[in-house]
Amino acid sequence: MIWYGWRRFCDLSVTITAVDTLMMLSLLGGRLIDGFWKGMTPFLPYLTCIVLLRLLYLVGLLALRKWQRMKLLALGISDIDQLSGRDFERLLQALFERKGFAVELTPYCKDWGADLVISRGGVRTVVQAKRTTKRLGVKGVQEVVASKAEYGAAEALLVTNNTLTEAALKLARANRVHVWERKRLINELLKLNMPDRTGMDQKR
Repeated sequence: MIWYGWRRFCDLSVTITAVDTLMMLSLLGGRLIDGFWKGMTPFLPYLTCIVLLRLLYLVGLLALRKWQRMKLLALGISDIDQLSGRDFERLLQALFERKGFAVELTPYCKDWGADLVISRGGVRTVVQAKRTTKRLGVKGVQEVVASKAEYGAAEALLVTNNTLTEAALKLARANRVHVWERKRLINELLKLNMPDRTGMDQKR
């Protein structure tokens, strides 16, 4: 009986001590926070300016990117022929975003054969972008086929401003690779109501 009473006394003492400790920490924390804000008061105007400038920078950056994408989509096919490889990829990025896809632009180097990864309706597709001055051979098809496993994609698409050789087309069909050649690319851009100032190119 005495032992039981002593245990209850110890448990009660521990509980009271714990409550007192929490109350002291709470009071101390409140004082520290009050002291911190009082110390920061002279710097609040500067901090506010920094935050506002950062927000303006982000808004401006988003607006610039949107303008750049609109500018790319407004290009005619003859202008697209002069783009760098990376700008051609950005053109396709803007195009697929306008078509409702989620688009990931892969690293410029070591992209494993895919320049973009697009997703819609739970289906991932790797896209190989080839801006070239001559007909595209089998290498482009081989690269995009190999990239499917690397990015966990169900579909593969090869887009070029030119055309494919017969061997490349045969390999694409055998591996179920979708192909957008020059004429298809122009048609997809026209669907976005972006005029092709050079007219419809009759090359396949």
